[in-house]
Amino acid sequence: MDDQTISSALQHVQAIVEKIGPRPAGSEAERKAIDYVRDRLISWGYAPQVQEVSFAPLPLFYPLNVLVGVLLVVSAFALEELPRLTIWLPFIFMLIPRVSKYLIRSRPTIAKSQNLIAYTSQDESVPLLVLCAHVDTARTIVLRNRMLRKLYFRAMTIIQRTAFVVAFMSFVIVFGFTFPPGFIWVVRAIAVLVGGAYILADLLNQFAHRNIYSPGAYDNASGVGVVLELAEYFSNLPPNRLRLGFLFTGAEETGLHGADVFARYLVEKGIEAAVLNFDMVGAGRYLYYVEREGSIFPQSTSRELNQLLRTANPDIKPFWYTLRSGDFSPFLRYKIPATSLQTGGSESVELVYHNVDDTLAVIEEHVLEAVVETVKKFVELVQYSDWAIADKR
Repeated sequence: MDDQTISSALQHVQAIVEKIGPRPAGSEAERKAIDYVRDRLISWGYAPQVQEVSFAPLPLFYPLNVLVGVLLVVSAFALEELPRLTIWLPFIFMLIPRVSKYLIRSRPTIAKSQNLIAYTSQDESVPLLVLCAHVDTARTIVLRNRMLRKLYFRAMTIIQRTAFVVAFMSFVIVFGFTFPPGFIWVVRAIAVLVGGAYILADLLNQFAHRNIYSPGAYDNASGVGVVLELAEYFSNLPPNRLRLGFLFTGAEETGLHGADVFARYLVEKGIEAAVLNFDMVGAGRYLYYVEREGSIFPQSTSRELNQLLRTANPDIKPFWYTLRSGDFSPFLRYKIPATSLQTGGSESVELVYHNVDDTLAVIEEHVLEAVVETVKKFVELVQYSDWAIADKR
């Protein structure tokens, strides 16, 4: 590619992915990516600050996902004998992502990463809007076959639907009705097949990919590239009534540790702010904003920020993270208004998630630029609105 013919955001994605590569939390590559970002910010007149981040390294084995498959298999055999227990299976599965997040936050933070933050020159008394993107990359999913990868990504949906069938049958049995033995055998066979396949796939994935990390073009050099292009743009045209912060977090893939550290910093310093997160914004047919996160007791993002995004781009669509999370989540937990942007809507993009195929070839320049233009309009709207700082959820 000729750097003179491509956008600023794409140049940054190219530099991070092809010159640095995979960026595990706490690694030398992650530090090089932070250094690259800092050098760019300094060249545009910013004074970036490094913030130390303690994080919990990913465990060698994480049993909670395997437990999902085990519970489904066990429920298949307990369907007639213990229906009052198996009736709760779908709700247990819906709770598991929340339990998983709690366990991740509870692990001892023994490793070191870093955040990088830079601000526009406005006085600290004006409202602060933080534009956030994570720098690190994830362990890869080892499944190379396209169909197997597609099934793995949809595994939790398939498991949940199977669990609802088991729960419905349990409900009927509790009230004294019965099913033909052949029908029960079929349901048991399906539950055992689905649960067993998921156990095998997850064990293979956990033990085979420990030291293999994604190049992270889509997730999340794209977010870093967009925020850097916006930082360059606003270095020349800063908003009049708004202070912008450009936050680049580390250790997102280990449990959102970088965002959590910065959210606590804002609270401890009494800094009122709102946050717009960028995660996987470099390819796909649609631009989304994350409307809520979680299945049971879902956490909603800022209504005011989302409304401004809809005004800035009428084609933007809401998205519900039922299983995933992102750097917006710690801010919401600390009652800081936040929302997040993502692009997608095409199977080819979804299948590179946490995969070695997440390379520069995935990135679509026009998508990056559509995100940049949306955010420019969004920032203009924010500075002349009553926006979301009062939205203390």
